[in-house]
Amino acid sequence: MKDNLLFVNQNKDIIREFLETVKDAEFDVDTTDNGLEAAVLLQKKKYKLVITGIDLATYDGTKIVEYVNEYCPETLCIVYTVRLELAHLKLLINERKVFRIFQRDVSYHGELQEAIIDAFTCYGKRELQAQNEQIMEKNLKNARTYLDEMKKVSAGRPGEREDFTKFAKALLEVFRREMEEALPREEAGQLIRYESGLLFWILDEKNQSVRSLEEVRQRIDEEFSRASGEPIPLDTQYCPEEANAVVCADLYFVMRMLMLRFFLVSRECRAQAKLIPINGGSFRLKMEARFPGNEWNKAHERQGARIVTAVTQTILESFVGQCRQNISDEKITYYIELKSRNVVK
Repeated sequence: MKDNLLFVNQNKDIIREFLETVKDAEFDVDTTDNGLEAAVLLQKKKYKLVITGIDLATYDGTKIVEYVNEYCPETLCIVYTVRLELAHLKLLINERKVFRIFQRDVSYHGELQEAIIDAFTCYGKRELQAQNEQIMEKNLKNARTYLDEMKKVSAGRPGEREDFTKFAKALLEVFRREMEEALPREEAGQLIRYESGLLFWILDEKNQSVRSLEEVRQRIDEEFSRASGEPIPLDTQYCPEEANAVVCADLYFVMRMLMLRFFLVSRECRAQAKLIPINGGSFRLKMEARFPGNEWNKAHERQGARIVTAVTQTILESFVGQCRQNISDEKITYYIELKSRNVVK
């Protein structure tokens, strides 16, 4: 959508002056000296920016701003007026969403022009954010589809596992094409490898045979300590020597997934975990990773990293009991409840 704006002012001389100033600008301009006509134009056409005065015939400028806020929430508003009373100012600041407020003596070539450029930039950022949110929601919907199907496979006949594997491969291929169009190549590849790796790891029955906490510790160390250069501490001092096999399988799955997630951000992270028994045969896992510098926040400036984190949270919420995360500048901590139930078999 090309940059465009609607300029509303009851003074036709001001309108002509504004049009003369922006005649060489690379954006479209519509004008009106009537508040009611402005409302009609807003119904017919989508604008990125509305610049309006306060004193308008038939339809007050504050009502224009109110209308835009309610019915065109993505459109930004700039108020440009000769008379700006304290009551108007309080109303605009406290009850209306206004991008900037100017009085008549402002320079078209100075502050107002800069405000217009800033408004178009802000609109573009919001539009991109909305598109990214749509991508994330679609991705999470795919993740939930995987999880629902995997639960059916776990409870169903052995032959269903093979059928679902075929289904998952086809779905992942569609997802791969969508992500490659929506994200930079490197981010799309990282996200696809993460999701497909988790999915097919779960479907591989040989990965579901973990029977003890010690075996969990050994497998995690074998897979990740060589890459990080340090063992991954798992504190189980308060746990019974022989934990439920289902809990062990859950623990292995969750720790492995989180370690993969951490390593996508930085292989220099330092991770540790603690397992504590709670009531009813359940356990609480606290898993923490510290990152050098500001690596976690830097990584999450990329849309692909934010999607991976959202997918991880969705999987955890689907497969375990309660789950929450705490994020600071240098570390992330997960608190996860593992129940004695079938997550993987």
